[in-house]
Amino acid sequence: MDIHPPEGPTHSLRDFAIHILVVTIGILIALSLEGVRESWREHKAIAEAREAFREEIEGNRNNLKLDMESFHKVEQQADEIVKQMPELAKHPDELRKQVDNLKPGFYFYRTRAWETAASGGALAHMTTTERSRYADVYTGLKSFEAISGETFKQYIEMETYYGSHHSYTGNTLPEAEQRLRLLHAECKVLQHIGEQLTVAFDQALAVK
Repeated sequence: MDIHPPEGPTHSLRDFAIHILVVTIGILIALSLEGVRESWREHKAIAEAREAFREEIEGNRNNLKLDMESFHKVEQQADEIVKQMPELAKHPDELRKQVDNLKPGFYFYRTRAWETAASGGALAHMTTTERSRYADVYTGLKSFEAISGETFKQYIEMETYYGSHHSYTGNTLPEAEQRLRLLHAECKVLQHIGEQLTVAFDQALAVK
């Protein structure tokens, strides 16, 4: 915004004062308008970030629910297989079939909203409480995904192990059982973290 002082010569102290007053008012108006414009931009950025968070967190929460259900089911199935292990070991094909029925979800989770808000500066304009709630969501999600990734590797190794064995004698039986117990334990840990993450999701979605 351009500011122009009154035209014409200054003949008195009064004229000079008017010049100064006009220029000062012009500067104050310009600064005020710029402040309003910047405030509008901040509010717009926050509103867009909140909407992106809401959409992303709701999608992630739905996937987490599916993951939790699948991990709970796998935990129960693995526990049942371990209980029947001595008998199932006599029938490798049946044992392999039951192991093949273990199907953890391993769903995909999005974090683009957090990355965009962080890089775009929207987070800096939010209150500490609101920013902390979103941070809890994505920090928890990062931990969940890290453990889920390790569990996925162990799950693939277990499937490969059972797929390559046609009998379970000697040391192979305890190892086969140990692989199932490990998957069982990992699924339990993921459910625990998932419960905490669900609370963080709900708190973040409650932000107005």
